[in-house]
Amino acid sequence: MAISRTIDYSIDKNIRNSKVITDSRPTLMAIESTEEKKRIIIEIKKKLKLTRIQLQWDRADNGTVGNERADAPSKLAASKDQIDTEFGPSKAQVRNRG
Repeated sequence: MAISRTIDYSIDKNIRNSKVITDSRPTLMAIESTEEKKRIIIEIKKKLKLTRIQLQWDRADNGTVGNERADAPSKLAASKDQIDTEFGPSKAQVRNRG
């Protein structure tokens, strides 16, 4: 998830006071929810407690340069006939290494 990666980047670069602008309202709603149980959302909440990063929603179609740049990889991936994926070792491979 892009928000998680952005927070990780900010933490790694010691950027403690910043704003992340996203057009994903459902993601922001999940982060704000006290009922959300998805692991990725829980991890994001923990990371946000370590920083002063603010999350802000912005419309997807407003022509913001940063938004257009952020959407470019998604648009490229959506236009492909195949999906590029990377998988780690299977459980059997990990078990048999030993």
